[in-house]
Amino acid sequence: MKLTTRNKQFKFLKKHLEKKRDQLREEFEEKQSEAAKWVATRGLKVADLAQKGAKTVSAGIAAGTLLLSVGSATDRGIEPASETRKLSEGDYLASVKSNKDLQPLIKEGLAGRLPTSVRPLNESEEKGITNLLTEILNYKVTAELDGNRLNRNYGYIGGEQHLARYPGETLQAHFNTIEEAKLFGASGIAGRPGAFGYFAYGSNSLTNKEVKMEKYYVAVQTFASPGWGTKSGLVDWYKFRKVLVINPRTGQGVVATIADSGPAAWTGKSFGGSPEVMHYLGLGEGARKGDVLLFFIDDKNDKISYGAI
Repeated sequence: MKLTTRNKQFKFLKKHLEKKRDQLREEFEEKQSEAAKWVATRGLKVADLAQKGAKTVSAGIAAGTLLLSVGSATDRGIEPASETRKLSEGDYLASVKSNKDLQPLIKEGLAGRLPTSVRPLNESEEKGITNLLTEILNYKVTAELDGNRLNRNYGYIGGEQHLARYPGETLQAHFNTIEEAKLFGASGIAGRPGAFGYFAYGSNSLTNKEVKMEKYYVAVQTFASPGWGTKSGLVDWYKFRKVLVINPRTGQGVVATIADSGPAAWTGKSFGGSPEVMHYLGLGEGARKGDVLLFFIDDKNDKISYGAI
């Protein structure tokens, strides 16, 4: 990761945390006015207490870690001072970038950027949202790639069945574990390949990557995309194209692949998602439908893994 990218991410995260700190301080002063007044009579500020408290907690954690470590620094033949170092921006980002940390960043980052109704995004909205997601996730998220774009990037998604990964595959052979079968088996299997064909020639040639591709597949309305039917090579370009799907209501997201075409326009839905995609978007129960954002991922070297972000 380039240093400039780390700096951008660190600044974004720093701004987000400072905003959250200010909101919490305002809530405290509003709800605990008497306590805030008492703090003020001691010549202190709520922000000062938060800073002092953070330092105290950090010191306690550091001390506990040293006490629990096996052997002292001197025992290992090194100077104690060399055991401590300041967290770099990259280390800090790595320490907070788990799924639980990304979801609120995405959810709050998208707040105010989406239209009030579910409709196609305009150019300004697309740019603002894709720049935000690119900055948070540290890989390029875009509405247009290689001169190609979908008919829309914001719309309703509905749950789909599993796809047959190879000729003759049955639902019984589809899952690796009993837990997966219990969780996703009720959705059934289409018994056919998606619009772009099977993922493998047979069960013996099925790779782990192909298993993940079917597990995290989406259907998009290729038939309504610009240039479809007139621009050569689009079928091959869309085949197993990597995309990012985001539930803007929760911040949950999935890296998926385009493996089918649909749904039909009359359904009122713009996208379809595998049972696993719907599950990890938080849309796996009830109506199995919700509004999502869907964009291309520029991953020519195939470095971004499929699955929940």
